[in-house]
Amino acid sequence: MAYAARIWPCRAFSSHDERNSTLKLKFRRVPKSVFALLLAAGTVATLGTAPASAAEPSIVSLNDVLREQTGYPDRHPNGLWYGFTTNKLVSTESTVSPAGEPSVSLGNTVYVGTSTLQNTTDSPLTLSTQSFSQAVTDSFTTTVTHGVGTSSKISATFKLSDVLSLGSEVTTTYSFSKATAETATTTNTYTAPQQNIVVPPHTTATVNVNLKQLKATGEVDLSTKLSGTTQVASCHDEACTIGVIPLNNTKLDLYETINQAQSSKKTMRGTPTPALPAGFYLTNDKKLGFEGTGTYSATYGADFDVKVSFAPNGGAAAAKSAAAGAEATAPFTKSYTVPATVN
Repeated sequence: MAYAARIWPCRAFSSHDERNSTLKLKFRRVPKSVFALLLAAGTVATLGTAPASAAEPSIVSLNDVLREQTGYPDRHPNGLWYGFTTNKLVSTESTVSPAGEPSVSLGNTVYVGTSTLQNTTDSPLTLSTQSFSQAVTDSFTTTVTHGVGTSSKISATFKLSDVLSLGSEVTTTYSFSKATAETATTTNTYTAPQQNIVVPPHTTATVNVNLKQLKATGEVDLSTKLSGTTQVASCHDEACTIGVIPLNNTKLDLYETINQAQSSKKTMRGTPTPALPAGFYLTNDKKLGFEGTGTYSATYGADFDVKVSFAPNGGAAAAKSAAAGAEATAPFTKSYTVPATVN
């Protein structure tokens, strides 16, 4: 069988209704407060269950499905391949939806800047830093791990910004027929507003600001419906994408051809009909449905880490304080996070 090495660990559905009732997923966006706790702790945290080790990507050729369902052999007697035209097929209701929650961990820390605030008076003062900005490159990678190969384009868009707190809208496209990873990068300028710091008397506050990056990975479900006509053809390659020549003018309806083979348990050539490969099913609206999978990963800025170190004034300011009999402030440090915004 052509699919012996293409088993996908997912059940096939006998009807559109069963598929809908089984695959209704409820996704909850990760709140910003969780990110803040993650960053403040300075440790790696995982949200949800980490994905299992990824299997090799699998793109199931619709030509292979049609060969098996009709009983046509792979090779033509003249040495060419038997195949089917798929360029006239139409895909509808193509969607990409999140499957569970993303796994999020800390990435790199990017230094942004330092501000020094000095209070030479005998009273506490609220002093302000400048605003802080940093341009960084965010990257987003998507991969189809179980797809369907046809000559017609099947794709759907997915908003990463709907599942991750990216600060800006990021939309990517999954091509159901490509198993190669698609990576997009964008340069974003992250900004933190000026910081208002209460500085004790005769004390210098040193404010250090760093941008914390996050790494996120997750999984998605792919869904589409295929309909239209196909023809038996000879091809120069197994996938039937080169030198495709229809052998006759007979057009076969995709749904009716597969439905007849499945219901009669016999192919057009009289051989036993195999089950549809995992992920394929016949819908109630007379189309060939397909359910696939994919993954995404992202590296992006999340929050600013602000660290304020307080110490007694030094140099001339310290001498002035000593002459006035002012008591020096004992050194101490405080840290907090500030949400990053994208310009």
